[in-house]
Amino acid sequence: MRASSNRVTDDLDWIVGAWTRAYIRRAAAPGGPLGPRDTGVDVRYVQTPWAFVDIRRPTDAARLDGTLAFGGVTTRGDGAEREAHWHTCVDIEWRIDEADGGAARSAAAWAAADAGSPLPTPDVGHFTRLIESDGESSGGRDDEAWIEVDPEATLEEKWLHHVVGSVVEGKEACHFLARRRGTALLVAAETQWALADGTSGRFAAGTIVRSGSGDRGDGGSDATQSKRTWRIEVCADDRALEGTTLCLSGSAEEWVALRGESREWGVASSSSAAVGDNAVVFPLPLFS
Repeated sequence: MRASSNRVTDDLDWIVGAWTRAYIRRAAAPGGPLGPRDTGVDVRYVQTPWAFVDIRRPTDAARLDGTLAFGGVTTRGDGAEREAHWHTCVDIEWRIDEADGGAARSAAAWAAADAGSPLPTPDVGHFTRLIESDGESSGGRDDEAWIEVDPEATLEEKWLHHVVGSVVEGKEACHFLARRRGTALLVAAETQWALADGTSGRFAAGTIVRSGSGDRGDGGSDATQSKRTWRIEVCADDRALEGTTLCLSGSAEEWVALRGESREWGVASSSSAAVGDNAVVFPLPLFS
């Protein structure tokens, strides 16, 4: 598995990037009337040209439902033009519910994905871009608003596309990182990242932020790298970690680049091209 040159394919270029969810509405039965909007779950979804991670954690710590966290690969399928199929390869529920923590199930799912034939999935969504007409705020940014429905007509979700990764005039509109260690998956689109690690039990998402710590994440120190660290903002397995810095299991060398990665992690040289405050090289996280 090597990093590709990341020429985003035409069939998925509209979905790559970083997303949050504004609300979900559910029907009691397929095709039935949709219920009220549920805005009580913080959702972070990062999609690279192949791999994805989706982290969902209730905003209210007392709420018992709504926690989901999973990752895998995405295909378009043979349906509608803007139809996505998410093939889960690591899931927080597998870790909790299965005797081996989901290790065998995850390994089988990754083997199928690596072979080019991801396991069948019921997780399918049809997307339609929404032209806002009700004055709703999208956070003061040029976010794209989309509506997702499932084929069985049991739900409707409104999504905000914050980091848009489609191809613009044949060039990448954003940079991607996609790494795997065993069955664990880390993805990033520009400054937004998400992790699904069934081995360590860490399922989290956040932002690469500026910091003055000077800790490069590999035991060294670098003025450029010290400006950017991986901050945890949503953690499905342990809320106490929110606001702290991500620490990955293993070493940097053990995290292998996947299809769709366009920029490596490491130390940015002084000559590297940059967009705003974000150098094209992703900063090294901390490792345990």
